[in-house]
Amino acid sequence: DRARERLLRFALSLPEAYEDHPWDETVAKVRKKVFVFFGGRPKLMTVKLAESHGHALSVEGAWPCDSASF
Repeated sequence: DRARERLLRFALSLPEAYEDHPWDETVAKVRKKVFVFFGGRPKLMTVKLAESHGHALSVEGAWPCDSASF
């Protein structure tokens, strides 16, 4: 889907970011750490947000997940 492709391109434009495919899914990593997970059912994306977590939860359809799910 186009939005997913645009988000992946943006993630990969960040310093030191690269694409990887663990678990047969697409992820963006920096220094071997996943920061965006494009996986599961269509249109599902998980992002690690330390500083803007509260703001991200204000977006319709967003919900918190347990970091153990990474």
